[in-house]
Amino acid sequence: MTQKELIEQLAKRTQTTKAEAKKNLEALSEILTEALQNGERIKLPGLGTFDIQKSAARKGRNPRTGAPLQIAAKNKVRFKAGSELSEKVY
Repeated sequence: MTQKELIEQLAKRTQTTKAEAKKNLEALSEILTEALQNGERIKLPGLGTFDIQKSAARKGRNPRTGAPLQIAAKNKVRFKAGSELSEKVY
């Protein structure tokens, strides 16, 4: 599903305009992003949980040259589906 399709479905189900649905989706995205940047865990009952997973620095290899290189530590966004969503999808 594309963002455009999601906005259309959101507008239809909430009986609002596409512009309002887009504004609400953008606001939700900003809220989720800010919360994750602050290290918060986001639990959405019936859907799942978003959190940050820290990836440690590690050694790697350049696939072209085979030369060793250091891969920096970084944060990754992780989503774990809740049991209700998992049951409906799987």
